[in-house]
Amino acid sequence: MKKISGTVVCGMILLMMFVLIGPVQEGKAGSPQTQISIAAGTPGAIFYTLGAGMSKVINSENPDLNVIVEQTGGARENTALLLNKKVEMGFCSDDVALKSYNPQFYVYGWLNYITDVEIVTLDGTKIDGIKDLKGRKVSLGPSGSAANVLVREVLKAYGIGEKEFEAQFLEWEKASDAMGDGLLAAASYMGAWPMSAVQSLAARKQIKILTVDPEIIKKNFKLPIRPVVVPAGAYAGLGKEVPTIGVSTSVWIRADLAEETVYRIAKSVLTNVDYISKVHRVGKELRVMSKKEADDLGVKVHPGVIRFARETGKWE
Repeated sequence: MKKISGTVVCGMILLMMFVLIGPVQEGKAGSPQTQISIAAGTPGAIFYTLGAGMSKVINSENPDLNVIVEQTGGARENTALLLNKKVEMGFCSDDVALKSYNPQFYVYGWLNYITDVEIVTLDGTKIDGIKDLKGRKVSLGPSGSAANVLVREVLKAYGIGEKEFEAQFLEWEKASDAMGDGLLAAASYMGAWPMSAVQSLAARKQIKILTVDPEIIKKNFKLPIRPVVVPAGAYAGLGKEVPTIGVSTSVWIRADLAEETVYRIAKSVLTNVDYISKVHRVGKELRVMSKKEADDLGVKVHPGVIRFARETGKWE
């Protein structure tokens, strides 16, 4: 029998390892990189835009990290990805994240901003309020978005049951195109004004954002859901502020992600708020939650974030 040399054996082992785990990526200094995936949303949506800004500052300051932004359907899908350990971080509206919250799988990171839900229709549709959506075709946002659930709950609060309207699940831009073509009565958008999909529609058509009564919100919802306002001038032709419904959104992090890694990620993001706010205005709202706020919300904060918060005097 022909004897196989040690060099050949080593080469075969290395080849098998390459096939099994793939090539090692290298950082700017030639060191191996750790890949971090952030579950975001659809391109053009605030989660994706904000994620792109965060990944840029993290990668520029940490050559050994390779942070990538994943396109997803939104908060509900992001929560499922965290629970199944498919991503390391995810953008979620807090109401959705809390419904499936399990600190063995994912914990709290930092507050992003207060998102708003905008239920938009066009002039000439004879829709003056949410009650007028009964029997109409309404987009609830892309499948997997937190808007799917929240808008249903808003309609229910106004007396419109699940079978009393025709639900569609279109991505934000596709919903704007469909409404512009007269294929939808209304579309819901979830993010932070100004949302690009609503801007593009307002540039083509005269839009109306339907009011969600603050008293109805207070009666039917609890924190982290709250009344918010879309200000006058947020979109072309919007001449007055519109009360609507909002919810806090945050970065949630895999519980098993190393403390040192999370500390450096949090430091890079939260010391570059000025840069991220140039990507989108809500960047200036990024902040670490206080211990009291975390206790009130009933969440565990990642130790890496707490370490950064203590260094900056923001954690008791």
